[in-house]
Amino acid sequence: MVGGRGPLAPQAIGVNADGPSSLVNLCGTPPDTMGAVGPTQFIVTVNCNIVSYSKATGAADGVLATTPNVFFNSVRSSSTTDPHVRYDRTSRAGSS
Repeated sequence: MVGGRGPLAPQAIGVNADGPSSLVNLCGTPPDTMGAVGPTQFIVTVNCNIVSYSKATGAADGVLATTPNVFFNSVRSSSTTDPHVRYDRTSRAGSS
């Protein structure tokens, strides 16, 4: 019971996304998985892959499909490990 009311309705199951293939860019284990959902996309990073997916279809949308080292190349000084993905609701922009 929440605040004197009955139980909340469960979250509806929507579109599924398989996530990046570990065969695209091979790297270590365990799979350090991180993701965030925005208005139209789901961005996920798993070890050596960063990929964007359409929320409408669950398919990779081709906007972002790279490695953390390439994505952060302009600001990194060494190899990128365990990147984090966040969605900024205030600016409606993603960040890593």
